[in-house]
Amino acid sequence: MKDYDYYAYENKKILEKIIFILNEKGIFELLIRILREIYRNFKYLEVKIFGDKYFLYKGGEIPYFYGRYQKTWINERSIEIPIGIEWLKRYKGREILEVGDTLRNYIEVNHEILDKFSKGEKIINEDIVDFSPSKKYDLIISISTIEHVGIEDSEKDLKKSQIAIKKIYSLLNKKGKAIITIPLGHHKILDDFLKKSCYKKEYYKRINKRINTWKQMKNIPNQHKEFEELLIVEIDKT
Repeated sequence: MKDYDYYAYENKKILEKIIFILNEKGIFELLIRILREIYRNFKYLEVKIFGDKYFLYKGGEIPYFYGRYQKTWINERSIEIPIGIEWLKRYKGREILEVGDTLRNYIEVNHEILDKFSKGEKIINEDIVDFSPSKKYDLIISISTIEHVGIEDSEKDLKKSQIAIKKIYSLLNKKGKAIITIPLGHHKILDDFLKKSCYKKEYYKRINKRINTWKQMKNIPNQHKEFEELLIVEIDKT
């Protein structure tokens, strides 16, 4: 697995999108989309110029990630993606599974991805709770996915996300690790379960919405505001 180059990968994806729009929609549609993108990127420039360059994680500084997909400069993806990439680097060359097709939208990956709907190489279309591979994994990573498990099924099951987390643990090799990011305020039952659990947890809160600044806090409050708080859950297989 080669080193990650955020922006070279993004530029490649943008060029592919431009060619697609030009061929399928024509020059007029391309111009409209370019103008729309310029307008949307005013916020990006503000964050890029006036926002913090780094945030603290595990005692070190990690640069914020500004990706065009889902416009990470206005949400929690700005810290979720670099945390995910950091763990991919640490487990380079080992067995890795991603639950939810997220990181592939920002960087080139070659690990297996478990996602019920996405299509592509190394993507397995199965539900996490039903997934029974013939092997175990050294690292399982999931970015803003588990809070949706069960909620978006035809028959809603508000405790299915807890089953999914326990299933992730069962899929780990001995001394394996799972990193799961959960935006708080989206799924109260899951939030309460995780706060009471014995899993390692790191809590981040957005302290400046205008320039999307996130800070790690010591205490997790009882009430949560959606899109403003993030929990990083770390599970170790003993």
